[in-house]
Amino acid sequence: NEMIKMRPLMSEAQARELLQSLPTLRPLTVDTEKKRRDTYRESLATQDPYVFAGLIKAVLVRRRECIHGHKRLPDMDNEYDILAKKSLFSELSVLLHIPFAEIEEHLPGLYDIPEDLPAE
Repeated sequence: NEMIKMRPLMSEAQARELLQSLPTLRPLTVDTEKKRRDTYRESLATQDPYVFAGLIKAVLVRRRECIHGHKRLPDMDNEYDILAKKSLFSELSVLLHIPFAEIEEHLPGLYDIPEDLPAE
């Protein structure tokens, strides 16, 4: 039987601080394509809302790259995007008293990618 580590919920003030930092939060960095799954898995294991947001942004950048290159986003990226969103949105929904179905509308900065990202 495996023990699951859980962290306490953020405070409402910490949640609002996270919301304010979203526009400038950088996407998660993935060293190599071969390490992508491990990087995503390790990111979720941190249970850190800032890391969840970085993972969501990393998938957004990858999605844009795939669209630009006329390629399909791998299912793995979609799966981890869904898991990160579920974790982040669930917590913020509770803390900010916003229904889960509506929380994404209150996070516009989540989809902002800082302009100073280096070209890859």
